Amino acid sequence: VEITCEAGFDGGLPQSFLLEAYQSYPVVRRGLQYNLTSGTPTFSLTGLDADGTFHFKIFSVNRKGRSSASIMDGIALHYPAMQSGKWTRMSFSSHFPAHLEPGTETWIALLNGQNENKW
Repeated sequence: VEITCEAGFDGGLPQSFLLEAYQSYPVVRRGLQYNLTSGTPTFSLTGLDADGTFHFKIFSVNRKGRSSASIMDGIALHYPAMQSGKWTRMSFSSHFPAHLEPGTETWIALLNGQNENKW
């Protein structure tokens, strides 16, 4: 799974991006699966349970602090289109204040996955 963010205006401050991925189903594997920080707004997640359902939180971070989370909840990786073994594209959009500055926003899209036992 690749998650790509388009950074908003940085207000002149260097920023980084934080992703937290939680598995919410199946219950046996619940909890935090990834906690990644990147200088670029792109995250590549491998080894996700193909039968899992996930909750993603993405933040922008700078020296003033962390933005509110942009949340993608209930993302199921096991829907029928994935059963073909072909690449599938999913898209979700949300924006959030990226730098705790007025007028700053960031857009997020969940992009690609591949049907295997693990992504």
